[in-house]
Amino acid sequence: MEQNLLKPYETGYHIVGINRGKPAKLYYEIYGKKNAKNKVMLVMGFMQPGTAWKFQLDYLLKQPDYEICIYDNRGIGKSNSLSFSIKTIAYDVIDLIKCLKWKNVNIIGTSLGGSVCLFISSFIEKEFINSVIISAPWLGLFAPVISNGSYLYVQSAIEKNQRRKIEIASKVLFSDNYLNSPSISNPLKTKIDSMIDREIKRQQQQQQQQQQQQQQQQQSELKKENLSMVLFSNLFLLIFFKVSQSILNDLKNKQYLNICVIGGKQDALVNLSWIKKKLVNNIKPVNFKILDSGHCVNIESVDQFNRIIVDHIETSNKLKTNNYPSSNNIFLKPNSLCNNYNNITNNFFKKLLKCFKK
Repeated sequence: MEQNLLKPYETGYHIVGINRGKPAKLYYEIYGKKNAKNKVMLVMGFMQPGTAWKFQLDYLLKQPDYEICIYDNRGIGKSNSLSFSIKTIAYDVIDLIKCLKWKNVNIIGTSLGGSVCLFISSFIEKEFINSVIISAPWLGLFAPVISNGSYLYVQSAIEKNQRRKIEIASKVLFSDNYLNSPSISNPLKTKIDSMIDREIKRQQQQQQQQQQQQQQQQQSELKKENLSMVLFSNLFLLIFFKVSQSILNDLKNKQYLNICVIGGKQDALVNLSWIKKKLVNNIKPVNFKILDSGHCVNIESVDQFNRIIVDHIETSNKLKTNNYPSSNNIFLKPNSLCNNYNNITNNFFKKLLKCFKK
């Protein structure tokens, strides 16, 4: 029987972090051709499940010889537990790759997921990685100053009017040009109006199903974390995120990583000039692509983003096949695992968050 590539051929949970603090059950789905040549691990960003990679998943499934894994980070979607350390999330991904018995993996991350990829690239063994794509990576709250997008996020959090709250939050993630363009589903509306309508509808449905979901969670063997605790832990990651110079130096020296960095010209959350200065100038990636987009590059510039993925993977395959090191100057212009400190931090904030349960 021919395999239906639009549906995952494998779903389930893998336990990660067994030897480094609190273990977690990560939910994952695998799509595409089993045992395909091109294996792709998609790492999503702040508070988003793996299914948020829909546009990339749909595109990659149309390409020959691809096998794609999406998963939910700790506390997100169907995965349990919490994390207050980017390193923990990075090692979770490495554990998942090893559980799947994959090698030569192409790892793609966006936003906070792009930041996670920086640490994955430094920690993972050579045989497990083929290439890395880092899109609009979060580089810290003060990078080098608080961005306009960060101020907008705080403003959206305290806004009482529901429509206005969603409108402000949308401006954190997307450019004004994109938001004010006609909606695909309804050309008489702008994209931002359609986004607001969909989000309000989703929240209403969520409220109606809340009681039923709580009952299902109580009966489920997979314990779900309190939403306020999940939000707090993710905000903690954002506020205290820092990538050390030693990590950046390590990435620069590992030329076999074949790193591609993607930035949005109109990104309100992560300043493009800081991506150039802090990241690109330090790690010297094989490719550095600038797209005319806001923060959610993978959605706003979806066609360009998807082509970059496939082109970069094919280039990396050729570099590995020809058995010569990648040059850091090919394109540099537009167009046992967790330490005790992490365990202590996790335990401290887990106790602190108990006060948010009520």
